[in-house]
Amino acid sequence: MASAHGLTTIDPRRERAYLIYRDQERRSLRKTAEAMGIPQGTIMAWSREDGWQERLRADDDRAIAAMRRDAELAFLGKHDLLIERAWNLAESASDERVQADMTKYLMGVLGCSPQAAVARATKGNERDLGDAALPETTATPKTTAELRAIVGRRLEGQT
Repeated sequence: MASAHGLTTIDPRRERAYLIYRDQERRSLRKTAEAMGIPQGTIMAWSREDGWQERLRADDDRAIAAMRRDAELAFLGKHDLLIERAWNLAESASDERVQADMTKYLMGVLGCSPQAAVARATKGNERDLGDAALPETTATPKTTAELRAIVGRRLEGQT
């Protein structure tokens, strides 16, 4: 609603109705009307006039982005532990497939995965890669100890 000064003021009842609607597990204009003690037609008009569906999409997008950020922060806090576990599995797992998977993970941490190498080499330039897909400064480790040394140097450079 516009005030005498041309500024938009928010009717607290309309905002409360939107929040009730937004926070329902199964969103229902009828249930919102019942919770507010307001006719359903009024709630339907408010929803339409105030663009509740667009607001819901924006609110949901913000909530999803916040959950992703929280998950990324939780992962980063455990990153060193995951690398250590991967090293241990790459060295000692009895299943060769597990050893290979952990080695691929560790190579990805180093930025030496085939996908990362191709992305670095092309950077939007789709020409013949030749040897450019191989990282020039990273020797391919032959043992887990060499891999640990490379990862250690990379991680020290990130701090």
